[in-house]
Amino acid sequence: MTGSPIAGLLGKPLPKRFCRGTHRSIDPEETLARVRPHIARMGITRIGNITGLDRIGIPVAVAVRPNSRSISVSQGKGLTLSHALASAAMEAVEGFHAEEVVPSRKASYAELVRHVAVVEPDSLCSTGKAFDPEASIDWIDGYDLLRGAPCCLPAEIVHCDYTRRFDGFFLAGSNGLASGNEPVEALTAAICELIERDGIAMWYAKGVVRQARQRLDLSSVDDPDCQVLLALYDRARIAVRVWDLAGDLGVAAFLCQIRDASPGDPRWLRRFQGAGCHPDRGIALARALTEAAQTRLTYIAGIRDDLLPAKYKEPQDAAIADALIDAVSSESDPVRFSDCPQFASGDLAADLRWLIGQVRACDLKRLIAVALTQPDIDIPVFRVVIPALEGDPRHPLYLPGPRAQRAAIA
Repeated sequence: MTGSPIAGLLGKPLPKRFCRGTHRSIDPEETLARVRPHIARMGITRIGNITGLDRIGIPVAVAVRPNSRSISVSQGKGLTLSHALASAAMEAVEGFHAEEVVPSRKASYAELVRHVAVVEPDSLCSTGKAFDPEASIDWIDGYDLLRGAPCCLPAEIVHCDYTRRFDGFFLAGSNGLASGNEPVEALTAAICELIERDGIAMWYAKGVVRQARQRLDLSSVDDPDCQVLLALYDRARIAVRVWDLAGDLGVAAFLCQIRDASPGDPRWLRRFQGAGCHPDRGIALARALTEAAQTRLTYIAGIRDDLLPAKYKEPQDAAIADALIDAVSSESDPVRFSDCPQFASGDLAADLRWLIGQVRACDLKRLIAVALTQPDIDIPVFRVVIPALEGDPRHPLYLPGPRAQRAAIA
């Protein structure tokens, strides 16, 4: 893997210096200090703490960009308030960079594929609109970490500027967009998010019986930080259910659902979910647990511009589905936490190499990274695309791809 600055990152050790709820090269306070000089340039007007709007106590923060061309409110969560504030700020950083994407070229697939390496359109998440290989569209140059060579991607799946008009062939969103203190951190976070969303889609594709068999035994969780988070939920009278999403990729991933334990309470809210993925299963579970609290607080605060009134209504079949899963779960042994995948290292670059190896071992053909970092800001931001993985099933235009279709009939 030579010829690209991205490829050169893989062989350089990068020690982990902060390991509470996440693995980073510096602590969250330092991350915030790096972001603050650039917040005006990126249009961030506020970074605030909204933890106190709920009774759970898991730290959640927001970062506001009123002139955003995508979502104007970004969220962050973590074991500590500084972690949540840094998380929210970095999500806003990602959104800004993804809105500033400049296409590398405009051409039809039929023309471009004769001259350069191009991702196979039928391997990307489709909206259902038939792709036209003769249509002239915008492309972005990326780098394939599996093949060690450049590869072009449709700009439609890289950008987050939703004021622009695109052809609508592919599922556009923020999936696989990530930032970090170092490029290795950003790439690792992006790959983990893609694997997480693929795992959610595969879980949704299965029937209730197979979903229930993936239930995690919370009493078996031995990670200290996760135990603290579970205790906060218990103290707040919030019921927690978690499912093991690790599949053929062999990377720890979890889906967490929370709901009020006493639905007769007038303050009762609907069910909320969070998910997490990471080579370290403790980090993956902590992310799922904290994200569920973040989702709930997002609805309580009501400041996201994509929260329509209909989203506050509980689906009519949600309680029935819960009862079915609970009934089936009681008849099978839950997954023990110690049986979930685990890769432990003290090196962030080793995590990234391991993730790339897991993708390769699953016989996926490409893993393409696009560097979005702006030199004057110098905060690493990447968009990563892993063709053939499922997209985010919560996206309104998501259609099950081949992997989910196979999971549905297995």
